Amino acid sequence: MLARLSLLVLFLISFSVYAQFNFDVDKILEKLISPIQSDRPGQAFNPTTCGIAAIQIQSGFSYSRYNSGIDSNWKNYYIPTTIRLGFTRKWEFNSSFYYNYNNWSTFAGPVKSSGFQSPEIGIRYAFMKGDGWKPFMALQSNLSFLSHRGDYQQQQFGSSFLLSTSNRFNVLSINTNIGIKFLGTGNMNPVIPYVVNFGFNLGEKWSMFAEGFGQFSTSGIAPTINTDAGLAFTPTKLIQLDLFGGWLGGFSSGATEHWFVELGVSYKISLMKYFAKKKIEEFKKGNFGNFGGFNFGG
Repeated sequence: MLARLSLLVLFLISFSVYAQFNFDVDKILEKLISPIQSDRPGQAFNPTTCGIAAIQIQSGFSYSRYNSGIDSNWKNYYIPTTIRLGFTRKWEFNSSFYYNYNNWSTFAGPVKSSGFQSPEIGIRYAFMKGDGWKPFMALQSNLSFLSHRGDYQQQQFGSSFLLSTSNRFNVLSINTNIGIKFLGTGNMNPVIPYVVNFGFNLGEKWSMFAEGFGQFSTSGIAPTINTDAGLAFTPTKLIQLDLFGGWLGGFSSGATEHWFVELGVSYKISLMKYFAKKKIEEFKKGNFGNFGGFNFGG
């Protein structure tokens, strides 16, 4: 990363000399920074990192409900948040945490639960860059922690290992996730989560998707099959807004059917852009110093 930053700074310094400083550094840096690629919307994670020396925040607000009878209904409010830190184009560290609020309304009165679920830390390795029928591919590994307080307790460490693929064409993308997950609930039988996602580009700023997702059980429980679909809007290169919703349990044996809707935002911060711009400003002030190993001073 240091070598890339040094070359970028040298290029911009050379350009500024020939242009007699009559150019917009921000516009040039904006062209050199990769656009945002979020895991939102939907359930699948993206088989790419958030970029070199970048921080990306992804968060949303989800609402779901179902009625189980005249005198009984359930409402859920859910806030998922993920913070991603990109080191290189192949490696990324990430952390996820979730706030959950449930409200059961019954003939005997309301039953409520709320709090943060056990947080997760993870690492992603994007080991293959795709092109058409050659897929992008990445591995994501997560670890969830013990939690002995509140309404959402976890008595053991949990973990998951997922493989993500994406075949991308001009308009269509075909994306999959498959892996294994240990829930940390005391039951040592893991589940096998899966996602099959179809994405569609609707121009430079808009896209949409539809997907099926769920999990297979290794303990004889029937698999879950869920669906969702939605839209994403990218007003700038570093911001994405999304809206999607779906139906949970509609195709699963013995599951309670209910719907959900979610609104979210993803925002990327490029540290490389910040450091490069700072070095340019130092150069303009006559502080030639040491640019990532290139000493311009006497």
